[in-house]
Amino acid sequence: MNKSIQHILAGAALASATSAFGAGFGLNEVSARGNALQGTLVGSTRDISAVYFNPANMTELKDGGIYTMFGVTLLRPDFYTTALGQKVDQDEKIFLDPHFYVGGKVADSLWFGFGEYSEYGLGTRYENRDTWPLAADSAKTMITSFTLSPTIAWQATEDLSLGAGLRVLYFDIVMDRMIPQVGSMMHVTADDWAYSYILSAAYQLTDTLRLGLVYRGKTDIKPEGDAELTRIGYKCDADGELNMPQSVMAGLNWQANEKLNLGANVTWNGWSCNKTIDMNFDSPMLGSVSAPQEWHDTWRFSVGGEYQVSEVWTMHLGLTHDYDPTDSAHSNTMCPPGDRDQIGIGFTYAKDDWSVTLDYMYVFIHETDRIIHGVDTRVSEARTDTLGLTFAKKF
Repeated sequence: MNKSIQHILAGAALASATSAFGAGFGLNEVSARGNALQGTLVGSTRDISAVYFNPANMTELKDGGIYTMFGVTLLRPDFYTTALGQKVDQDEKIFLDPHFYVGGKVADSLWFGFGEYSEYGLGTRYENRDTWPLAADSAKTMITSFTLSPTIAWQATEDLSLGAGLRVLYFDIVMDRMIPQVGSMMHVTADDWAYSYILSAAYQLTDTLRLGLVYRGKTDIKPEGDAELTRIGYKCDADGELNMPQSVMAGLNWQANEKLNLGANVTWNGWSCNKTIDMNFDSPMLGSVSAPQEWHDTWRFSVGGEYQVSEVWTMHLGLTHDYDPTDSAHSNTMCPPGDRDQIGIGFTYAKDDWSVTLDYMYVFIHETDRIIHGVDTRVSEARTDTLGLTFAKKF
């Protein structure tokens, strides 16, 4: 099989995975309150979702008991891709992103928590996928992942808390794309378990101002699976390697008065680690391929606030600007490139030891022009709508 088909196969098997994690495709929808506040809970969290946002903030849960939280976010992405005069829409689909947390105080200065949430994901399916102009680049890409994270927090001093945790990540990749040289759609499936960690700290600067810092370690993903040319029935084993970046997040939360809490976050993602993706095929016809990506480091900025409207109702609002890490010379149609802006809004009803939060988030992705396989391509009208629901109960 010639070299061009090798590169198509390599891109199909693993380039799709990395394109899932740029900007808005690195999932941050880990609780309805967090969605509405755009993640500005790093300085102060005040609920058990601190397992994700900042494990050190579990020390804010000082009154004992077992804290639980569970819910789901519904995501509906949509965008148009225009190439060779043909404008193609997404074959729209709704994705479910569940989350679950449990934890509490286990000793005088020690807290333990456990969480399940999704850090990465992607879902793109093009209409008329067998015939649209860039079907050879991608026709369908689905990436499902979840993270299991046991964490601990320690009250080191009256003002300083420290946190740490293990991140156990699972990735499942499914992708279809047309291989013109053989006139067949190629179907790729691969998965992997990977391990990383989280370190965090929180410091009470004043009675009303709290600072949080969170570091997430780099994650090495080594998916294994198979690639099949469906028309001719050719199948072979495949394995590869790619890197998920380290990240640093800093956040401030200010309790302005009894009812108003304001927060701000800045996040650095080290995407420059993603220079190439290496892929190996268990076939003398295919061999090994190294596909360039050349991504760059990015920044994400968020602000948020919540106001207690009454004894039982609280309103949440947040804004984010997120920069795109992809390189214009190495783009693809597996996910829409471009910087993005987000707004979230939500409400919490809390009574006694339980609460429920509902949120809506809108993600707008800036229109972008790229050259993909020598074809002038425009990604436009790109957006994602999300709806989140979370229940929390203290026992």
